[in-house]
Amino acid sequence: MKKKYYCAMALATLMMGACTDDTDLGQGGIPGGGSSAAQDGRTELKFVLGGFGGGVVSYGPAVTVAGENELRTLDIFVFGKDTFPDGTERPDGKMLLEEIFRSDGTSASGDKIEITNNGTESTAAISLMGKNRKRLYFVGNGRSQDAFNQFKLGETDTTAFASGLTNKLGGHIACPLLMTADYAINIADSLKKGDAGTAWNNSIDIVLKRRMARFDIVNTSVDSRFFIEWIQLENPRSQAYLFDDAAHGTEADATTNANGYWSKLTDLWITSERIDFKAVDNANNGDALAAFYAYPAPKGTAPTLDETKDFSIVLGGRSGAAGDGDPVLYPVLLRKDQQDAATAMTVDANHRYVINVLSVGTNYITATINVLDWNVADTIIQHAGYGTFGLSAPAETGTIDEGKNTLVLADNSIKADWKITVAASTEWTAEVIKGSDWLSLTAPAAGTVAKELVFETTKLNPSSEKTRTGAIIFRNVMRPSITQTLLVEQPVIASGDHLNVGEPKGIVGLSIEGDTIVLPGYDLRVAIPVDVTEGMAAVTVTNTGGIFTTTAMSDVEAGKDSLILTMAENKTGAVKRGTVTMTTTSGLVQTLAIRQMPQSLGIIRLVCPTIAIDKQTLKIDAGALAATQVTVNADSEWTFDGHTDNTGFTQDWVTISNITNPTGTGSFEIAATANDTYAARSISLKLVNTSKPEKIYYVLNVTQAAKQETLEIGAMTPASASGTATATFTDNTLTVDNDETGTFTIAATASFADGSDWQLGTITGNDAGWLTITKETGGLQIVPTANDTTGDPAREATIVIQNADGSISQTITVKQNAAPTV
Repeated sequence: MKKKYYCAMALATLMMGACTDDTDLGQGGIPGGGSSAAQDGRTELKFVLGGFGGGVVSYGPAVTVAGENELRTLDIFVFGKDTFPDGTERPDGKMLLEEIFRSDGTSASGDKIEITNNGTESTAAISLMGKNRKRLYFVGNGRSQDAFNQFKLGETDTTAFASGLTNKLGGHIACPLLMTADYAINIADSLKKGDAGTAWNNSIDIVLKRRMARFDIVNTSVDSRFFIEWIQLENPRSQAYLFDDAAHGTEADATTNANGYWSKLTDLWITSERIDFKAVDNANNGDALAAFYAYPAPKGTAPTLDETKDFSIVLGGRSGAAGDGDPVLYPVLLRKDQQDAATAMTVDANHRYVINVLSVGTNYITATINVLDWNVADTIIQHAGYGTFGLSAPAETGTIDEGKNTLVLADNSIKADWKITVAASTEWTAEVIKGSDWLSLTAPAAGTVAKELVFETTKLNPSSEKTRTGAIIFRNVMRPSITQTLLVEQPVIASGDHLNVGEPKGIVGLSIEGDTIVLPGYDLRVAIPVDVTEGMAAVTVTNTGGIFTTTAMSDVEAGKDSLILTMAENKTGAVKRGTVTMTTTSGLVQTLAIRQMPQSLGIIRLVCPTIAIDKQTLKIDAGALAATQVTVNADSEWTFDGHTDNTGFTQDWVTISNITNPTGTGSFEIAATANDTYAARSISLKLVNTSKPEKIYYVLNVTQAAKQETLEIGAMTPASASGTATATFTDNTLTVDNDETGTFTIAATASFADGSDWQLGTITGNDAGWLTITKETGGLQIVPTANDTTGDPAREATIVIQNADGSISQTITVKQNAAPTV
């Protein structure tokens, strides 16, 4: 399998001889007491992001889908070699977390990766403190990963950071996709390169890598006779490492598996919910891009499904081009050849796997799996203290779990004077970045080095089953990239009234992140399990956003104990956002953020009742085609590419007219002029979805046969002989009496591609010259001589007329009766 390289590529002008992967252990830093790194200057680090100014990372010419290349957030975690106060490195010191840079405005005062765009590329710069060795970790679209909030400035080392896991899957992986990279650099050695006459340009290259694999399904149901309705993943990984790191696997693992990063994830197999394949754009009509994403997984070892190890895909649906046959399902192993167990494949991050469904039978499927790499991201051309935060909590506030960097509150109460003790050497500020609906801060006075943070819990955690987590970020005012995030965990209700909200079940495409429920775009009825001690009638439901309707809690189905949301199909092409808030009479409040993804706008299919459309081709003969109706089966608005007014048009020899109902299933009429040329001709008409014309379309190929070359025999003149003789001309045969000597002309007309006329070909049976045969204007002239000697037998000749090469011909037979016997 082709491997997409993943490494940091140094520019030709950047000589990085001292770069290392420092993950060794040592004495550590000075927790809470300020950084021991040198503070005698900063180094500017420049980087270029092609396309980032528009919020998108360009991945070159590879086939991509909406949102896949979107880079909503970019965070840079900077680790530095632990040093003495004079800047020299401590022997065997760790690389400790020093700074965090963010690409967006998560904080008004925060160090942000400021982007400027010149129309072709985006550039930015950050400045790093100290000249020690650094290791930079780049995380795209990872802002929702709580794993990144569990690390501490001045204490977390690269080993602990790189071994972090992604959040466990809830539903299926969706865009935007997580992307990561890391790079090591020695600032001091790089600056010295200028002494050798080659100035360092403060730039390095970083390639962001997606942390999951993509699977495309190629199936044309009219060819395979298999209409896929759903996909089920068997034994996919539920988690994956954020970075490639040999520490995640043993040497034996690395020998067995090219990556070797699975040894600690052995037990993290899951069985996924079914994926609605019909909701994927262009499903069963060719290439269905990004049918699903999956985390990396090792090779399966068995030739058939291994329930404990072998990741595989099950395709379910019905037989027949339109899915109108019997229910069927087929397992697809991770094999290039489904019949060859030796072709087992590894699922690697940032790779595209294409499942080509060729044909199906009663109990087997013929499929091939190809590996097509995604192109790597546009390069981040990059150059990478003011102290750390020591956070502690008094007993009345709760306890801080150092391992998870989490403050567990002492109780679940509404309280205005929770306190966190803060040890910092310079001015800092703080803000809530998660849980702002129940957490509120009292900002420390400006211009002071505050020693504590006071915050308030404004609402109780309404659940008796699940704790809830907020996040507070502490930020150094002078050096805003020095941040520390503290997770705040609010306990459950120990006794008394509660409002428990569960997870909806049986919904394909459901994803849950905390109190956010992400739903698929089709119309659906969502039942959110609710358990409340006060009784259902005591709950008030507030619906904002207008993306769904709610059933009042007192009106829910008997015994269901559910809040019912009714969603219309989302065909806007954008995510719909809303919230639903449940409030009990005792003041318990639960707010859920509802996100509905855009629904697939379906596919376009054409059916002609009178002329079969075979493999998207309408074949007509050379004659004129009268207006013929074609039915358009579509789920949303469509038009003819380049003819958006849908009023009808003529392209060359084809006319489209009478277009009806272009907002869904409709029709149009197609007509064609006669083909007066001797060459076949064709034209392609493209019907497109108006919302996604580049992805949902149908190309109708109209082919018209060539005008046929002809050579035709007509009537004979005169129609019969004069006098007592007789002559007849039937079925290209001229029969004359024995004494006939008249002149007969048989009409012959030709239409040949080269414009020539017919000519005489082979003549047989006229050895005695009893026929005079000439080509005349308007036909073939034949003059027989009399067969008048008593007892002469009947005689017969054949005359061929043809085109120049004889490929088109007609044969005329001449028969003369025998002379009478006396």
